[in-house]
Amino acid sequence: MKKKNRSLFLAVFLLLCALLLPLEARAADISVFVNGKQVSGDTQPWVNEESRVYVPLRVIAESLGYACSWDQVSGSAFLQKGAETVKLTLGSNYYTVNGKRVKGDSYPVAYRGRVMVPVRSLGEAVQAQVQYDAAKNSVIVWSAADTVIGGGNSGITGGGSSSGGNSAAPPATGGNSGNSGNSTGSKTLAGRTIVLDAGHGKVQPGGWTDPGAVGYYGTPERDIVMDIVYKTAAILQKKGATVILTRAADQTWLTLAGRAAYATKYDADIFISVHCNANENRSYHGTAMYTNAVSYNSYADTKLAQALQKHTVAALGTRDAGLFQGSFGVLRNLPCAGVIAEIGFISNLEEEKKLAKNSFRQKAAEGLAKGIEAYFAAK
Repeated sequence: MKKKNRSLFLAVFLLLCALLLPLEARAADISVFVNGKQVSGDTQPWVNEESRVYVPLRVIAESLGYACSWDQVSGSAFLQKGAETVKLTLGSNYYTVNGKRVKGDSYPVAYRGRVMVPVRSLGEAVQAQVQYDAAKNSVIVWSAADTVIGGGNSGITGGGSSSGGNSAAPPATGGNSGNSGNSTGSKTLAGRTIVLDAGHGKVQPGGWTDPGAVGYYGTPERDIVMDIVYKTAAILQKKGATVILTRAADQTWLTLAGRAAYATKYDADIFISVHCNANENRSYHGTAMYTNAVSYNSYADTKLAQALQKHTVAALGTRDAGLFQGSFGVLRNLPCAGVIAEIGFISNLEEEKKLAKNSFRQKAAEGLAKGIEAYFAAK
């Protein structure tokens, strides 16, 4: 086929791709977040009749650090980051990743002059973690090199507006999270693998997600701790640590044992489950740390709990409620030091108000991160 004819064919093909998009495709107000930051382009993402979420290729690719180029003759886009290359072609659900052909669940299309890609297929091609919450029209993409996100078939929502999150990310992810001013890395944390577990969120038999404790003003623990975990992860990543999240949404299919198993799966150095405390007596307040009474790592557990308590209390200015032991499924059979961090009492009216503030959750994250760094520095 001559070049002129191929160009004409491509132009017709692009037009057909646009015309053949399902009429049901809805340009809903889908929010897209890459590595904790909201991204947007001049073309709105949409969901097709097969529930595939389509996003602008260039926006996602460049946000993930890929250079993006386009070959009009072949109708192919090329992504490159270092030695890594990805090729995708309009109308084909096969992607070429570092020379290897990989089949995706759907194919890129042309839409309003832009290449739109099914976000999950693209995520698989570039080894990024992608999740979508249809109810809240939120897509979150995390680079595999930045964080490994678990949580089974959970969808990203990050909670509700009651948590007071910044609109620069899904309601509870807090936008430019973890900006503690230290972006130069840390020799102490470089090479460390840390599992962060945002407490609660398990899907219950009736289909609802466990909110954890709910404050007097309706603030769910589940959403508060998810935001703190996101912020803590961002700080730790900047300091060179590999961070594993057991959940990245307001729901997860993991059991308590399943969360703990992430520590073994990823050969973690430490495991921290973040929670908000609660008591029928609303006068109870303060920050506390809990470890398992029976543990293979009791000495390390205690040292980690002490470091976390010291720095989190200092960062928040909360009452030092102390260190405690008990029997906790989420800390059972860990191959490493493990702690439950109870940031504050959501049952206390004043602490609930504080927990609902983005600035307070940011301080909590900074305190946890400093405690983690202090723990490794002392080893």
